[in-house]
Amino acid sequence: MTCEVVYKFKPGSSLRIPMHLQQNSLGVDITGWTITSEVRYGSKLIAPLQVQMVTPSVGQFNLLASPSVTKDFPLKPLECDVMFTKTNGDVVHSPTFILDVERGVTAYVGP
Repeated sequence: MTCEVVYKFKPGSSLRIPMHLQQNSLGVDITGWTITSEVRYGSKLIAPLQVQMVTPSVGQFNLLASPSVTKDFPLKPLECDVMFTKTNGDVVHSPTFILDVERGVTAYVGP
């Protein structure tokens, strides 16, 4: 499967992917919608992502995961998408995108 969007990522980093849901180049009001997202390798769940609303009235939100969650991401391309449940109960999905997880070079030494 080919995906148009690929995010390079290293395990143990903070993951923040800004998203903007649009239709006909205009932001879609996602106020009151339920938004979920998961990272998977095939059918195996790697991690659910947190959703942070930024400006829901124009469709802006972030997908997030902390370093404690991403530290165990395997070094391979992982699939992700976003599921939107509208206030009327309709469910739609985003196109699938890839998190291309590669080995970190510089080690983090905490405080």
